[in-house]
Amino acid sequence: MIQYLKILYIFSLAFWFYSLLLLFRLFPYHQKALKKESYEKEILAKHLTHIEKRAWFFTAWPALIATVASGSFLVAKLTIYKEGWLHFVIVLMLAIFIHHSHAGKIRKDFIKGTQHRSNLQLRILQFITYILLALIISIPFYKNLYNELFGLSVLIGSTIILITLIFTIRKKLKKKSIPENITKTESPLLKN
Repeated sequence: MIQYLKILYIFSLAFWFYSLLLLFRLFPYHQKALKKESYEKEILAKHLTHIEKRAWFFTAWPALIATVASGSFLVAKLTIYKEGWLHFVIVLMLAIFIHHSHAGKIRKDFIKGTQHRSNLQLRILQFITYILLALIISIPFYKNLYNELFGLSVLIGSTIILITLIFTIRKKLKKKSIPENITKTESPLLKN
């Protein structure tokens, strides 16, 4: 029974990440499609919206539910809920769920026409999915290394690195936000 639960957990986790990676891979293409000519824009946006909807409802949500259900049964059956590495996995699973919810919000923003994130921001969100995937997969294999103190320090360190990365990219994006068609002589803000 436990072997089947492990298999179900691994497959559902793989499908969940597959759907998140697919969605975050499609979002930049959707962003580019909205900048095309009206005929191309209409066809591409409609097609990408359809693919995103199918990935969201037919892969992401069922995989999320199967992952949580099989993971909960595994924790209960194996009685590993007191181990430090599992607490780190649970925190990462919550982070993935927040990331999952963010993907749903972006999908809805594309449907409403209110999507405001840049192509670079959408690519960074895809990169965050890869980081979360690598961490989730590696922790059970190296669980002897992840006692509570080490797990907490890795969590704090990775959080600091991610926040620093986000603020650095945000600062670079603000520098690039000045329109290219404005010259120094036209803008009073840019005069020396």
